[in-house]
Amino acid sequence: MDQEETEARYNIKAKKLSCRLSRTVVHGGGSWLRWWKQIKPIDAAADEYILRNVEFEARAGEITAIAGSSGAGKTTLLQILGGSLVTGCRQASSRVSGEVLVNEKPMNALWFRRISGYVTQDEALFPLLTVEEMVLYAARLRLGGGVQPARARAEILLKELALEHVASVRIGDESRRGISGGEKRRVSIAVELVHNPAVLLIDEPTSGLDSGSALNVVQLLQSMAAEHGKTVVLTIHQPGFRVLKLLDRVLLLSNGAALYEGTLASLEERLISAGSCIPRHVNVLEFAIDVLKNLRRDGERSEDHHSSDADELRYDVHIKQTRASYSNGRFTEEVWILG
Repeated sequence: MDQEETEARYNIKAKKLSCRLSRTVVHGGGSWLRWWKQIKPIDAAADEYILRNVEFEARAGEITAIAGSSGAGKTTLLQILGGSLVTGCRQASSRVSGEVLVNEKPMNALWFRRISGYVTQDEALFPLLTVEEMVLYAARLRLGGGVQPARARAEILLKELALEHVASVRIGDESRRGISGGEKRRVSIAVELVHNPAVLLIDEPTSGLDSGSALNVVQLLQSMAAEHGKTVVLTIHQPGFRVLKLLDRVLLLSNGAALYEGTLASLEERLISAGSCIPRHVNVLEFAIDVLKNLRRDGERSEDHHSSDADELRYDVHIKQTRASYSNGRFTEEVWILG
């Protein structure tokens, strides 16, 4: 990647992104047509969508979080943004439609993978290598040009990601004691930063970490975004209060539909103006996600008698008023699904 691409800033826009499961399964040159109807004949057309008409924007110099409960479509959306699932093409098991724009131009997946880094939720690290060896190994593969440039880049990353104190420690795994979970997550980020990408996509960077380690990881990402103008997009499930303060924008997904996009302050204002009472011990994003879980559960229970209403709950991205009970059972609120 040349210097101009490294220093450039990239804004990413998603327009009407949809992803649905393929209607056929190819096996040994043949196909089983409409196999899912035999498994679940009721409401199959609705259930095949992983994402439905999602639109949002990720800006340079900011952290954009894709939030939602398990199965909301967060990782699928991140894969589309990273070029793993290409719009306009039919994959082996899914079809993707819509458009991804990079600085207002249609994304070229091959080019975008060169100027971006993608960190998966599961660390793909070599347990017998030390932290320094792992980062140096990745740098030599990605950069070329000999040992010295790769070593210089590795030293910079170890310092930026606060890994110097464990540089000589083996990474380890379940059977070999090594570095901590938070340190492993930072090593995974370092491996994807060796070519100094302008865009960084991270799947669940705080998952499985204690609150302190999660905060450290997001603080590092916020620093990179603010100081170097990187576009950082991450998926998140249950962030703490301190982590939320570091996020610039949030996209809230529920069952594949985008129900809110914007700042957390705006989300809180909308919930309060709709009559919701957010408990002090629950942050605004956790509250919104939990409410959406209950709405989905209520919609599924009434599916047999009110199928059209259930479809509205599942897919409508406009404002709908619905009755929902919060999970702690202490109160029931009138909640607006936000479009």
